[in-house]
Amino acid sequence: MTSAKSKRRRKPRPVQQELFRRGGKRRGAGRKPKGARAGGRHAARPDFKPYHALHVVMRVAPAVGSLRRRKMYKAMRDATITAALRERFRIVHISLQRNHVHLLVEAEHKIALARGMQGFVISAARNINTALGDGVRRRRGKVFAD
Repeated sequence: MTSAKSKRRRKPRPVQQELFRRGGKRRGAGRKPKGARAGGRHAARPDFKPYHALHVVMRVAPAVGSLRRRKMYKAMRDATITAALRERFRIVHISLQRNHVHLLVEAEHKIALARGMQGFVISAARNINTALGDGVRRRRGKVFAD
């Protein structure tokens, strides 16, 4: 004999179903990058000798505008002078283009190159943001594209 309580049906509980996600675990899955510079990977720089100059190209963010103006030249010159104070890193030559900068640099080793470039980029970005400011406040934001 069964009781009335046991004969009553229980309400089914909601079950969370797996939702389809974009991408997934499949190789090559997901949305592909679009644009002229999409899909570029960062590559490790090969070993170099301290007496060989290295060619470095830095692209400028579109919001900055053209580098071929007198105030931009002065900002980059000041950043170059700041970088010249470093002992293990030297900027041999600099060429300002409209939307990028070419540098010929020398460094004693990879760490000196990394630290020297970091210092130069920070100094250049600060100087460029100051030059683009309104005289009272410095412009804020990214200067060099990744």
